[in-house]
Order: sequence, then C-alpha cells, then structure tokens
Amino acid sequence: MPAIHICKQGAKLAEKQHRLQALPHKGYNHAKRGFSLSPKMAIQTTYSEPEPYSMDTTINTNTADGAPLKDPINTDHADNFSTEDWRRLLTHLGENADRQGLLETPQRVEKAWKHWTSGYDQDPAEILKVFEDGAEQYNELIVVRGIPVYSHCEHHLAPFFGTATIGYTPNGKIVGLSKLTRLVDCFAKRLQVQERLTIQIADTLMEHVQPLSVGVVIRCRHMCMESRGIRTPGEETVTSALLGEMRTNLGLRNEFMMLAREKDCLLYTSDAADEGLGVD
Repeated sequence: MPAIHICKQGAKLAEKQHRLQALPHKGYNHAKRGFSLSPKMAIQTTYSEPEPYSMDTTINTNTADGAPLKDPINTDHADNFSTEDWRRLLTHLGENADRQGLLETPQRVEKAWKHWTSGYDQDPAEILKVFEDGAEQYNELIVVRGIPVYSHCEHHLAPFFGTATIGYTPNGKIVGLSKLTRLVDCFAKRLQVQERLTIQIADTLMEHVQPLSVGVVIRCRHMCMESRGIRTPGEETVTSALLGEMRTNLGLRNEFMMLAREKDCLLYTSDAADEGLGVD
C-alpha cells in the first residue's frame, strides 16, 4: 500500500488534524494524543506529485486571433533619441534650454552628430574604385600627405584631429588620389581610437586595391587629453601601420617614412627661418 508522505504536506495535514480532532470521525484514532490515519483513510489521502513546473517563459507576441501585437517588447531604441533628449542634456548640465541662445541648439547638435558619424553609412569598397589604365609600368611608391583627420574619441566623445599620410606600391592597379582622402574620412567619421583608425585604413587599402605594400601614418591631437585629465596642450600622438613589402623591405619602409616626415621638416625649416633661427 502506498506510504503517506506527511512531511511533504506538513502544514496542510497539521491544519486538518486540528479540525478533525474536534469531531469524531470514522477512521481516526482518538485514543492517542496526536493524529493518525486508518489504512482506509490512508488510501483516500495518498499524496500525488504535482506536474513538473515548466520553465518555458516564452512571451506570446500575438493577439488571440493570431495577429501580431504592436511592439510587445521594444528592444530597438536606436531611432528613439530625439531633440528632446538633447534638451534634457542641456537641462542636466544646469542650463536653461528655453533661453534664446539654446532654443535651436538641440536641432543643430542632432544634425552635427549625424555628420560626425556619417562614416557608419559609407562602404569603403565603394569608395576605392581602381584603375588599371596608367598603372602598367608604375611600381614605385605613391604617397599622399596632409590628409585631414577629424574624429571623435569613443571614450569621452571628445574630438581628436590631425593629418594622415598614406602610401602604397601599386601592383597593376591604382586608385584615384581623392579616394584616399575619402577613405580616411569614412573611418574618421565614426567613434574611434587612433590606433584602430590607422589599421582600418591600411587593411582596407590592402584588401580592395591589392598593392605590393601599404603604409599609413597618422598624427593627431586629442582633446580628451588636452582639455581634461592630464591637460597637456600641444601633444601629438603618432601611429603607423605597415603592410606587405613595407614590413620586410627596409629600404622601402625608410623611403615611405622619410616622405611622411618630409613635410613636417619643411614646415619646421620655414618657421625657423621666419623667426631667424638657425637650422642644422
């Protein structure tokens, strides 16, 4: 005969014991203090295990007639940031967002950030249109210097800016010179760190143009370091990426680095001459 698992329903049976002890009832032994069940009652009160609890927490996203609910759980907040949020930021900073000078600031800032992050919508592969005509006999370095860099640090959203130098040795294909500037702009108009920006430009040029070598040097000043934190104005961060033959060919690497520095040397010489300083 099945056992009675009283321990599993202790609270319920204790309450039942209290009620039933007050009334004589067939099947209960009142001779003893305490509560016991006759075999007949034991059969009637056999404990049954409940159905296992299901951990399935799937949320029904349809109405009763099968039509989908309108956005039951909204996880896409990318398009929800509005000019009202910029107004809240101004208020959070302690400003009066309703004063005349700030009335149109939220709209201006929203437009500015769309421009500053427009690189996310650009495809580098579409930028780097290559030409074979004119590249058949040319296998020397092509270097473009002084490419402007304007970006924002992903750590503080503070701007950093400077110049980039890009060089490559063609392998039967060349790219329009303006495309190198557009390539820099594509990756700079994203939240960045300078190290990643440098290698992204070099890797993309190597992948889509397939030259024999690629070199990229970027020099930038970072406002997250100059205007806050250590606050050291005028410091310049220099990063470089060398791919292909530029890694193994010492002469080619030195030529590229010399060409990348030559403009800086010329500018220094000119400034020194203007100040009447001697240059060794």
